[in-house]
Amino acid sequence: MSYGTKQEPFPWGIMALSALAIYICTILMGRKLLGVTLGDTDDALRLVELREFLQSGSWYDLHMDRLSPPLGYTSHWSRLPDMLMAGIYLAIKPFSSAEFAELATRAIYPGLWIMPALIAISLFTFKVVGHRLAVVSTLILIASSGATFPQYVAGRIDHHDAQITLSVLAIVSSAFIHLNWRYAIATGLCSGLLLTIGLEGLPFLIVAAAIISVRYVMFEGEHRAARSYALSIGIMTLAGLGISLPPNRWLETACDALAFNLTAAIVAGSIIFFVWTFSTALNKSLATRAAGVGIAGLVAAIVYIALDPACLHGPFGHVNPAVKPVWLDLVLEMQPVFKWGDISYSAENLVYVTVAFPAFLSICWLMQNRDLRTSLPFITILAAFFVSLVVGLGNLRMTSYLVWFATPITCIAIFQLFERLGSHRKIIAAAIVIATAPPVLEAGASKLGDYFAKPTSEIASSSDECSLNANFSGLAKLPQGIVLSEVDLGPYILALTKHSVVAAPYHRIGDSILSVIHFFNTDTVEQAHQVSRDKKISYVVICHKKSKTTKIETASHLSQTLRAGNLPEWLEPASIEKGNPIEVYRVKDIASQLSELRTGIF
Repeated sequence: MSYGTKQEPFPWGIMALSALAIYICTILMGRKLLGVTLGDTDDALRLVELREFLQSGSWYDLHMDRLSPPLGYTSHWSRLPDMLMAGIYLAIKPFSSAEFAELATRAIYPGLWIMPALIAISLFTFKVVGHRLAVVSTLILIASSGATFPQYVAGRIDHHDAQITLSVLAIVSSAFIHLNWRYAIATGLCSGLLLTIGLEGLPFLIVAAAIISVRYVMFEGEHRAARSYALSIGIMTLAGLGISLPPNRWLETACDALAFNLTAAIVAGSIIFFVWTFSTALNKSLATRAAGVGIAGLVAAIVYIALDPACLHGPFGHVNPAVKPVWLDLVLEMQPVFKWGDISYSAENLVYVTVAFPAFLSICWLMQNRDLRTSLPFITILAAFFVSLVVGLGNLRMTSYLVWFATPITCIAIFQLFERLGSHRKIIAAAIVIATAPPVLEAGASKLGDYFAKPTSEIASSSDECSLNANFSGLAKLPQGIVLSEVDLGPYILALTKHSVVAAPYHRIGDSILSVIHFFNTDTVEQAHQVSRDKKISYVVICHKKSKTTKIETASHLSQTLRAGNLPEWLEPASIEKGNPIEVYRVKDIASQLSELRTGIF
């Protein structure tokens, strides 16, 4: 196999049919749970946001009055996913009920993002291998990995699927800038669009930017691609700010979303880079080109930090420090894959990174090929793979990226292996490939996790029953009021009832989260009663099968008291159903509070 030699035309027919089949699988895999649960907390809150968008039609109004009253909560999420879902909903609604249109939207939307990612990764492998079987093998490896689908199955309407796909598109586009400068434009546009939706994929945008910058420095004729990238990412990021925030908020800064500081930084760096590439004198030597990249990057960094120094501490720079040890540091998706000394936890999470093992074997094999070692696509995918592995090991949420950058490496190695080996050795090679295939490794990792799992581990004790739609029916029937619930229950209560909630698992309302944690886990029962009065709480809600969410507890806190069956005198059962883990208690002086609510908040 010689890199870059196209032996056959790209099989668009096979690609289209396969992508459609995988898309249908995303719907089938999640269809049974669509009417049973809203998914995770982000999916539930996204549904609330979508409903309010459909009702008001206001693009910039992301304020939720029912979350963290009386001030409410202004979401930092992008409207772009809402726009796509609203389009699906409005296309279906004239021919069905509103309930069915919403259900269909939740089923259709997530899988739409998987198809461009599949096409991009298959096209990448095909361009490197030059054989249409590369497309088939890539699709088989992608489809057979359980790590591919968690963010794309029906019902997953949060923003993670979009961020994964746009990260893949940015990486693949940057891998082929040497073939056509227009790939640099695609890289910039995908990068700006990704930043508009969220900052989760930022590590991969840095990889793409680094690939373009290094190539510009190393090769004299790459100024056109560099210029195109700078122009496109600058314009798209600026447009993203206009899309995300109303004009009266364009000068706001933030660490967790696209705002003025990040936009100004990218635009400033892009302008310097763009202007630099036009100068013949500044493009002549490697040193001057490197200076241009360094100055553009340095200016961007200075602008970003100068406009909001708190962002030196990362995306949670504005979060109340007191919230981190008792909530943020304990959020499951923010945990590392492995914890030193915790064999049970580490074994259970091994399945998330099994795709890295065949990729490592593949890298060892492929590094013998000089053509690949010096090829831009291979270097790019290698960089993206290692970045995805590092960020994935440090953060469970980021493991979803790993399969997309590990699979092409494995697929390329398979073709190299079978091309170089004699016919009598191909059987052995096939056995190795099968033994390291994703389903085999994932099954082994799953068995290992089961073997080491602790019967009372916190992960195992956290039950999905706390998010089942039916379990909130009792609460939904009660008169409208303010609910003080455990933090993770907040989005489900907002989506499944008409009540307001004090908090939900979103760091921008860290003070509300802290107050809820103290209410349930550290305040005395008497202190909790006073908090319920101060916040005009109507109902207190807990889930008996919920795992711990705090490290600080006292012997007399309310959560422990309720779970022990000891009801304080200021609470009474409001909705206690046999077998339902969601228990609702009414604050006894609710009548006067509801009267205030009708004339005040509502």
